[in-house]
Amino acid sequence: MSRINVPSVKVIHYADPFCPWSLASEPALRRIKEVYQDRIALEYRMGGAVEEITRWMGEMGLDHEKAIELHRSIIQHTKMPFDVSFITKTRLKSSYPACRAVKAAQLKTKRRACCTCEG
Repeated sequence: MSRINVPSVKVIHYADPFCPWSLASEPALRRIKEVYQDRIALEYRMGGAVEEITRWMGEMGLDHEKAIELHRSIIQHTKMPFDVSFITKTRLKSSYPACRAVKAAQLKTKRRACCTCEG
């Protein structure tokens, strides 16, 4: 009996637009998919990791400036484009609305929500 191309591994990436690590993992995920092709299933999901930014900052022991500094250090480390000024400009309070917007777009048209989404 021949085996149809069924992925032997499934990777689920829980993304959050507020998290620079989420963005930074993208090149590695693409490389994994490139190397393992149909032997791996790569699925993206919106995580909504930060319901209240100020609570997250408190839990992390960060004030506004230290939170921006943390994001900048991650950007410098990963070399990924991530504009921290949106935090200040938009007075971001939660990453949930952005995650909901992506999910709404995905429900409307999967291709518009994420060009590499599966499932």
